[in-house]
Amino acid sequence: MKEIIDRTKNTAEKMVKDRSSYIVVAAVMVCFVIVLAAWIMGKKHIDPQDYITVTYNGINGYASAECSVDSEKLYKTLAGKEVNMEKLTAYRKFADSLEAHIEKSDISNGDKLTVYVEYDTQAAADSGVMVAGSSYNIRAKGIGNGTKIDLFSNVEVVFAGISPEAYVVINNKWDDEYLSALEFVPDKHTGISKDDVICVKCSADEAELGRHGYAVSSISMSYTADRLGSYADDVNELDKDVVRQIDEECKKTITSQTQDKTFRMMYRATSDTSYLYKANDERAENINLMEIKFLKRKNSLEGGNENYIYYFYSADVVNGDSTDTVYFAFVFSQVYISYDGKFQVAVDDYKTSYTCSTDYNKLYEECIGSRQQMYDILNVEKIK
Repeated sequence: MKEIIDRTKNTAEKMVKDRSSYIVVAAVMVCFVIVLAAWIMGKKHIDPQDYITVTYNGINGYASAECSVDSEKLYKTLAGKEVNMEKLTAYRKFADSLEAHIEKSDISNGDKLTVYVEYDTQAAADSGVMVAGSSYNIRAKGIGNGTKIDLFSNVEVVFAGISPEAYVVINNKWDDEYLSALEFVPDKHTGISKDDVICVKCSADEAELGRHGYAVSSISMSYTADRLGSYADDVNELDKDVVRQIDEECKKTITSQTQDKTFRMMYRATSDTSYLYKANDERAENINLMEIKFLKRKNSLEGGNENYIYYFYSADVVNGDSTDTVYFAFVFSQVYISYDGKFQVAVDDYKTSYTCSTDYNKLYEECIGSRQQMYDILNVEKIK
């Protein structure tokens, strides 16, 4: 019994001691809370959301967010009626240090975004400012659908040259700074044949265009090369009026070149230097179109000119009392039919388009014989 009484007595004494400890601890905690509350109450609290504005660039689905801080509003809120210059300087430093950013890209309306807040922690401590969190969440809203454009409405696609060796030229005619810098690339640059379909694609995709505020229906467009000329490959395609006009120009050239006093036609035809020492009073008479030859390449895959057309003439070159027969060969290459069906012969200069000789067989061999393995040689009817 005594043992039980002693144990009970010890337990009671212990409970008294423990209760005293609890009271002491509780008292300390109360004091700490009071001090903490007083310290906190002495701080200036700010919610960064009140000073951060989020704006969006680009269109819905491809937007990016930009955060801007109204540091002047924040400074005025902190400064209040404060006149202490040291405090005001601290507030200014803190206000100017506040920044925010959003890491997510390609944003759509309704997306949950996290705004990350950064600031100079030392400046906050010096100015006695407490910031409510280092981040907060918002929902994206107000993002527009952008400017709808036909991307190819200001893109000029031109096919140039002759089928099947034509090429494409693309001109970006947008005035907008961003759009004018875009590149438009064809899937085939050269070696284009009539009626080929060429796909032109923009270097930027829908996402990149969307990020710059443009909504497009397509970033590629197909164009048909239906306005191309093609090389003539049949004598029946040769236009009689053009053939006749070339004949007239060749005859005029023989006349004017023979009369030209700066060189001797007979020397050009023979390479005989003795003609250089004789008086030069040359003139061409009895100019006669002998024949016209049309040469068509047998295998166009081998490269080189697709065709040639040769005009052969004989003329009497008279100089004083002497008369010599000279043969002329005018050559024109890449004869073609324009997209609207017109026969065309490109002539840079008739004066540089001919050779001559007093030996017709030699001249013919140099012009025609050297090409007969690679070209079909067709007669062209002389035009009266």
